[in-house]
Amino acid sequence: MFAALRRLREDREGSVLVEGTILVPVLVTLFLGVFEFSWYFFSQQLVEMGVRDAARYLARVELTGTNTPCTQTDPDTGNLYEDEAANIAATGQRDSGGTARVKGWTAAKVAITCLTSPALGGGSVYADGQSSMTIIYVTTTFADPTLGLFPALGLTTPSLSFTHQERYIGG
Repeated sequence: MFAALRRLREDREGSVLVEGTILVPVLVTLFLGVFEFSWYFFSQQLVEMGVRDAARYLARVELTGTNTPCTQTDPDTGNLYEDEAANIAATGQRDSGGTARVKGWTAAKVAITCLTSPALGGGSVYADGQSSMTIIYVTTTFADPTLGLFPALGLTTPSLSFTHQERYIGG
């Protein structure tokens, strides 16, 4: 019996099969994990760029009267500048119906707020002579459309959440 155990221990013919059985699942999981995280970071960059583009667009629109960029209507299209900015964030174009930058991200998931803050102490204290300043906030939050590895491993799907602010500087 000891001789049979010694021969089995010294036999090397099936060692590659055993090593492959152990290593292949680990390597495939590692490869797919790197791919999944790369996809997540790519989506994160696209969403961040869209939010920034929307805020910059609203910071440069031409206003009439005492409106803010969030309440002004675009004279060329008849749409609110706020709606056009949300479309820019999600699709990269002013009009609705474009291709989403990130799958599942729509203009409806983009929140835009314009806040006007008066100068402290009254009067015109800002460098451009204005007595108030309008700050544009563009925010979005939605679940990242992963490639499927997070749920397969029992992990929760990550959420993308970004905010960007710009000072209104006019057209």
